[in-house]
Amino acid sequence: MLSSDDLMWHLVKEANTIKLEASVNKAHTALTTAHAKSNRGSLDKGKGRDRKRAKKSGLHCSNPNCKMKGHTTENCFTKGGGKEHQAPEWWKQKQEAKAKETKKESTNAAAESSSKHKNHAYIVVGPTDFVPHNEDPSAALVITSGHNHEAFGVSPSTDLIVDCGASSHFSPDKSKFINFEAISPEPIHTADGHTFSTIGSGDLIVTLPTKDGETGPPIMLKRMYYAPQMVFTLVSVACLDKAGCSLTIEDGECVIHSPRPYHTVLGSVPRVDNLYRLSSSAIHAPEPPKHYANVTDGPISINEFHRRMRHANFRTLCEMVRQGAVEGIELDSLPASSFCEACVQGKAHHKAFPKVSETTHSRYGEKVVTDLWGPAPVQSLGGHSYIHMLEDLFSRKPRVLFLKAKSEAFESYKQYEAWLKTHHNPDGIVCLGSDRGGEFIDGEFATYLLNVGTAHNLNIHDSPPVKRHHRTAQPNPN
Repeated sequence: MLSSDDLMWHLVKEANTIKLEASVNKAHTALTTAHAKSNRGSLDKGKGRDRKRAKKSGLHCSNPNCKMKGHTTENCFTKGGGKEHQAPEWWKQKQEAKAKETKKESTNAAAESSSKHKNHAYIVVGPTDFVPHNEDPSAALVITSGHNHEAFGVSPSTDLIVDCGASSHFSPDKSKFINFEAISPEPIHTADGHTFSTIGSGDLIVTLPTKDGETGPPIMLKRMYYAPQMVFTLVSVACLDKAGCSLTIEDGECVIHSPRPYHTVLGSVPRVDNLYRLSSSAIHAPEPPKHYANVTDGPISINEFHRRMRHANFRTLCEMVRQGAVEGIELDSLPASSFCEACVQGKAHHKAFPKVSETTHSRYGEKVVTDLWGPAPVQSLGGHSYIHMLEDLFSRKPRVLFLKAKSEAFESYKQYEAWLKTHHNPDGIVCLGSDRGGEFIDGEFATYLLNVGTAHNLNIHDSPPVKRHHRTAQPNPN
């Protein structure tokens, strides 16, 4: 279809050609007159009268390559004329312009003729007189030859076609995709002006036959688009070229080679009904996930069984085997280990503290650490539910006081401080270490320590050594 600019160009060109031809005819006439005047002296009057009569009746060139009026064959510049090799420069330029225009018209006519005889143009199914509708769900090919029965008899097992007119790989069979993911609908434009959408993408594995009848290696086609309206799986030649593959077409086969430097044959696609086409069996369906169970082929140690069972308790594992709760497991007679380093590291509350402290203390009361435990699940006979433990780090001697409520911690501390002043150090406690429990950092406790000059060091939660004493004192620590 010509645009408005192309139409205007052709009209102007045609007008210039007509004007140029009129000028050429006028020049031929003038040339003939000039030759007649130059030969007038050598011709008799009778011949002059004959020339005048011929001019009046009109001149016509009988040269088969010219056949124009206004000059004779003897004075014709066209090939076969009397002055074929004496043509002026302006005449040669005019003939070159006419030749270019004729060649362009011939090329356009050939292209138009070729387009009228195409057998397949993606994307509508039907014969040549079929008028497609946008709501037709089976649109895939324009069929202008004898393939109508295939287009209308579409099955879920769609064939594979190697196509040089596709910009990407396309397939309508979602069940064959691997790594499939839905995408926003993307329009795909076809040669005949129709549009359909792809709604997903993924990878597709195909296996191509070789010329010797064998099967080539599996090939993964990356970035395959899912287009449910199509009826064939299209393998894009352009995408194969971008991946470094090469194709050789000869003797009815399309041979695909791997990228260089190996350049091995990946497969050969035969020509079927003027299409390089394979059946749907060339497309692999994704394999279902496989589940495996390890069965021992001999006795294993309790330590190995402990690791396989995610570090369950040794006694529990032995009891499971003894009662037949597990099958296929036979334990050897080696003694069970009671220590598992991985369990110790995995179940520890925090990183181990150094066994030997590098800090030393020179006198009683230089630093005292304290902590509160409770409430106990059962009250004592005196109604106490909490244990207030204090330890002097110089002597490493702990002292335990029993409380009925957390609020008694302040008074309990003052009792301990009075005891320490009386029996060990009259200067009292220099530094007190505790966690950030509310019983130790409330206003009254903090104000007292500030007034008496005792430094207060706040430790992280669950830090030793007082917590260690708590766990030792409890009959069943958590």
